[in-house]
Amino acid sequence: MTIKLVATDMDGTFLNDRGEYDQKRFAKDYAALRQRGIQFVIASGHQAAELATTFSDYPDMWMIGGNGAELWQRAAGLTATTFSPTATQQILTALSAYDDLQIALCGTETVHVLKYADPQFVAKYAAILLSGRDLR
Repeated sequence: MTIKLVATDMDGTFLNDRGEYDQKRFAKDYAALRQRGIQFVIASGHQAAELATTFSDYPDMWMIGGNGAELWQRAAGLTATTFSPTATQQILTALSAYDDLQIALCGTETVHVLKYADPQFVAKYAAILLSGRDLR
């Protein structure tokens, strides 16, 4: 069996508990993978643009962001699949019938929450987004 691709999640898998990784070791490992023709892919709930900044030293690396909604590689640019504004509103309207539900729909540049979202949920989510941590 020939390995062509290695993919990893960021939080709790690739990154340590402090949200860091051994950059010197990874540089060696990444070079060895590329030398063997193996693609290394980062997959995360984080936005692809954020991942691209974190891995700016690796312009040929592919990144899957936004929990699968975004695909990024520096040479190829960003490809994102998002709901239309109408679909987003329909989703939020349908979900608003559930009083206990707290939801954030994330796009490449926006986050939508229910009109009557709990302010504590919104504040917590905003703090997480600003810190760069994953919501999990």
